[in-house]
Amino acid sequence: HMTTQGFISLEALAKLAGTKPIVWTLHDMWPFTGGCVYSFDCDHFKSACGNCPFLKPNGPEDLSNRLWEEKKSIFEKVGVTFVAPSQWMADKAAGSSIGKFTEILKIHNTIDTDCFCPSDTSASRELLGLKTGDIPLLFGAQNIDDERKGFHFLKGALESVKQRDQEYSKRILLLVFGATKTKKNFDRLPVRVRYFGSPANTREIIHLYRAALYYIHCATADNLPNTVVESLSCGTPVIAFNSGGVNELVQAGFNGYLADPGNEISLADTILKAIKTDQAYKLMAENARNAAVHRYSMKEIAGSYNSLYEKILNNRN
Repeated sequence: HMTTQGFISLEALAKLAGTKPIVWTLHDMWPFTGGCVYSFDCDHFKSACGNCPFLKPNGPEDLSNRLWEEKKSIFEKVGVTFVAPSQWMADKAAGSSIGKFTEILKIHNTIDTDCFCPSDTSASRELLGLKTGDIPLLFGAQNIDDERKGFHFLKGALESVKQRDQEYSKRILLLVFGATKTKKNFDRLPVRVRYFGSPANTREIIHLYRAALYYIHCATADNLPNTVVESLSCGTPVIAFNSGGVNELVQAGFNGYLADPGNEISLADTILKAIKTDQAYKLMAENARNAAVHRYSMKEIAGSYNSLYEKILNNRN
């Protein structure tokens, strides 16, 4: 899954791959780049990393190039299977200079759909102290301060919402969970905010999903974000940027809405459209839950991995 931060070295991985089949699930782009987890506009990984825009100083034989060379030398000698949780990630891997030495297939991430499930929305809202007439929107991230998660885009979008429709803006209550070092940023938001910190347990997060009218995901690059899957599994539609693998999770008008990536105005338009359109909401909530159970349940994903392992072992024998 992830080998960074000293868990296992590339040298150890090469030795392991010499004796055992390796299946590597791509939770980000690191396995086939010179070190970045998301390359954004940089496409050096398609040919050879070097002159890395994330390094200062950089050059043709900088750290990214040396790491890329080391990975390339491993993968061209031993067989490795990359599993991409999204088609977007599969395409990125296939288009890389390292990915051509590997087999690549798609298997979604899984969550416990029995745990993340719909329940009485009013009970969760009452538990959290929400009032009748509130429009609860939820934003969450492991690290809210991570620029890639896009909280600053949400802030700009909500300012636009306030300028265009103050009545609806007054009713919006933004629920936020995740770690941050800058809580003062919440004071400058144009809507009411309830910050829940990093929830102590899964049950607290589930109540937040159930209480929210929509979950909002503003990342400009993401693989197959668990928070989006969890929200859908709880029957809560999602408003998200159409970036990374998110459009495999969210289909506009079916189980949520999509906005143009990094575009605050588009996000504001989408939020206003979503909160003002209530006729199809019940159906979207049902679609969200049904799709999550069908595509991301443990039974479905475990079966896919089991088939993959059997195929690899049969080929090896």
